Amino acid sequence: MLRSGSGDKSVSDRIIGIINFPLYSLFHVFNSFVLLTKIVIMHKIFIIIMTLNLIVNYQVINHE
Repeated sequence: MLRSGSGDKSVSDRIIGIINFPLYSLFHVFNSFVLLTKIVIMHKIFIIIMTLNLIVNYQVINHE
């Protein structure tokens, strides 16, 4: 009786695991994608700021 009960539990756990695994991996992929997007956006913003900084510095140097 206890054995069958534990067997049912393992089966239900296995089903839940099968359902949860794709969701978890999908969530993981989504998280890494969001992180990658953030890094790319930050990098672009950094490049824009640096170029603006260079342009401003260049103009200041030219005006003097």
